[in-house]
Amino acid sequence: MISTDQLLDLTLQYNTQGFVHLKQLLPRAMLEAARGAFDAAVDRHSAATDQARASGKRFHDLPAILDADPVFVDLVDLPQLFPLLRATVGEDIALQETSARLFFPGPTFTSPYHSDIARVSGVDPAYAPGFLAKAHFYLEDLAPNQGCLSFIPGSQHLPPLHVNPHRPTLAASGATVRIVPRAGDVVL
Repeated sequence: MISTDQLLDLTLQYNTQGFVHLKQLLPRAMLEAARGAFDAAVDRHSAATDQARASGKRFHDLPAILDADPVFVDLVDLPQLFPLLRATVGEDIALQETSARLFFPGPTFTSPYHSDIARVSGVDPAYAPGFLAKAHFYLEDLAPNQGCLSFIPGSQHLPPLHVNPHRPTLAASGATVRIVPRAGDVVL
């Protein structure tokens, strides 16, 4: 569990930087259960996965992951994470979207810099800092060259389309922070 002092520190980091890397947050048993359930979901959707790979896609999103296994529902209100969600988003929390993405072996795919809130009409992130939060759960270790998450600290307070996502030097910029997650990590 997160102590009160840790919660205050993590909330401050989230509110000022726009992200928090929670290392080894998933209990080992839950991590193993989620890995097994994810592999089973991949097997159940092998035809669609094979079709996506054959068509040249770099990844496939598994459908209805919350229905695949109770362990995924358990991740939604994980006791180790939920206090931080409440502190950053507020008491009125709603699950908006879930996805489970299988990346295929091959060249690294890194999404261009973007704002997840840019597609929400009428929301100015400077005045609605707790409007949207995403929790990324990692079930395996990633290497630095595997398309890890990267952030521009504090950018959540800027207008949503403040970055040219096609700027080739942005990923190497000192203005960014790159996270290389390990199995069991959560990035909020």
